[in-house]
Amino acid sequence: MPEAFQTIYLDTSYFQGYLWGTTDEKENANTILNKLESTIRRHSSAIKVKIPFIIIGELINNLVRDIFSTADKGSIMHKFFEKISDIRADIIPQPSNCCYIITYLSKEDVRLIENSPTDCLIASCAICDPYSTFLLTNDKDILEATSLREIETHLYEREYRKNRLKITDVFEG
Repeated sequence: MPEAFQTIYLDTSYFQGYLWGTTDEKENANTILNKLESTIRRHSSAIKVKIPFIIIGELINNLVRDIFSTADKGSIMHKFFEKISDIRADIIPQPSNCCYIITYLSKEDVRLIENSPTDCLIASCAICDPYSTFLLTNDKDILEATSLREIETHLYEREYRKNRLKITDVFEG
C-alpha cells in the first residue's frame, strides 16, 4: 500500500540556505520551503516529506565549520527543527543497504562521488524508497548525475519502484 500520493525528499542545501545562506540561497530555499508548506496545508494526506538522518549530520557539520557563536548555533538548530515540524517531515533513521549499493554503483559519475558523496547517499535514500516522487536538490552534481537516473529507471522498470522519481530543483506544489 502506498505511503502517500507524493513522497518528497529534501536535500541539505534548502535547509542550510533557509537557515544561514546568502541572500540568493535564502530566497531560493524560502521559495521551495514555503511552496512545500503551503501544498502540505492544502493536501496534508496526499504528501509525505522525508528527511534522511544524514542531512542532520551534514547540517551540523556545515554549521560547525562556519563561524557562529554557541547561542547562534542553538538558535539555528531550533529554527531547523521548527521548519521540520512546519513541513511535517519524518526523519529517516539510517540509510538502508540499498542506499549504500546505489552510492557504490554511482561511482561511474566520478565528479559526483568525488565532490558530493554525502549528497549521493541522500539521493540514494530517495531512490531506494519505492514511493518517493521528488528529490528536491539544487546540487548540480546530483542534478546532472546520469548514473542516478539510470539506476532509478532500472529499478522502476523492474517494478522495485512504484513511482518515478523526479530529481529537480523546482517544486510547483
